[in-house]
Amino acid sequence: MVFKDYYKILGVAKNATLENIKIAYRKLSKKFHPDLNNGDKFFEEKFKEIQEAYEILSDISKRKHYDYINDTTINNREYDENLRKKEDEFRKQEEDFLKREEIIRQKEEKISETENLIKNKESSSTYKVLIFFLILILFAVLSTAYNLNQKNNTTNTRIIEETTNDNINNEVKSSISEPNVLNDKSINDKNIEAKSLITNNSVGFFKIGNPWKKIAKYEYEFQFIQGYGTCVDAACDGGFDLGKNLVIDEDGFVENPEITIGALLFKRSESFDDENERNKYINRKDVFYISSSNLSAWYWGDKISYLIILSDKFSTKEGIGVGVTLEKVDEILGNLEIEIGWLEEDRNAVQVKISSYPDIRFILDVDDAVGGYEKLGTLGQKAIISDFKKNTKIKRIIINSKSN
Repeated sequence: MVFKDYYKILGVAKNATLENIKIAYRKLSKKFHPDLNNGDKFFEEKFKEIQEAYEILSDISKRKHYDYINDTTINNREYDENLRKKEDEFRKQEEDFLKREEIIRQKEEKISETENLIKNKESSSTYKVLIFFLILILFAVLSTAYNLNQKNNTTNTRIIEETTNDNINNEVKSSISEPNVLNDKSINDKNIEAKSLITNNSVGFFKIGNPWKKIAKYEYEFQFIQGYGTCVDAACDGGFDLGKNLVIDEDGFVENPEITIGALLFKRSESFDDENERNKYINRKDVFYISSSNLSAWYWGDKISYLIILSDKFSTKEGIGVGVTLEKVDEILGNLEIEIGWLEEDRNAVQVKISSYPDIRFILDVDDAVGGYEKLGTLGQKAIISDFKKNTKIKRIIINSKSN
């Protein structure tokens, strides 16, 4: 029987409180619920595993019994793991030794081949060397004669030129002031600022409605992974995650994205995940197909519908970006309006609106609400800054220009 690490399954520490365990269970059960993932077998198994872990860890008696068995199992597992690592290290050392021997053998063969080649050429090279030196001598004689002739012809001309140049230099020095020098640092600063600036329809050089792939590659050196843009109530649209250090975890989720690009809709499917619909535009290289429980459609591969900013490298001209506190935003711009959306199904449900940025939504984490997200109210209600914990930070920023 394989021993399961229930703490790892729920993503909590071994000394986690019952409240922390409940919070983790609630988040994971929503994330992996089969009904929200088109009945996928993987999500069904993952959901069962989460329920099993919660049943054990939420019961004090069962948890104590589990911890006792878990400690014993971990000790045995660590011993086996250490032994396996030692065997792997020994095997790797043996492989490295064999590789070094092969490299030495190849080098020796190359040296031997070179020596044989030199020996074969030595007998015929003497005559070629003689001819080469004779040509060099002849070239030197001709060059010397030419240079002497040129020297005699140019002596008088050089004297006149030197006198003229002295006069010109004196006139230039007296009549020309210091030139205007272009400030390279100023230009670089402006480029850096533009590269990270958030506006109502762009972030850096990425602009809604425009192509983005060449910009990602050449301006930012970003990798990108095709998949979902956003999901609300199991309806997921197409998009791309961008960043320099993207990683796909064991559950298939992308880690370390800096920007998410929502792909522009090409054509909505007439049926959900139908095979004919899936293959309808399969031969087109400029579009791609995405299907979820409540939405299936084709999207443009290189056109931007909306932008989600996840990195603190980008900010507005006032310095507002991911990681800036709610209090700081209020101090800089004031008149904040916080709207509550569908808390149970939309991870972007808590949105801060600012009048000077009508096409931007500054997103807060529901878990930063004082007393939990249940205290925020229902869909369509308003919230105020005091409804959130002190120093609550902007989690991400969404740009969705209505003009595009």
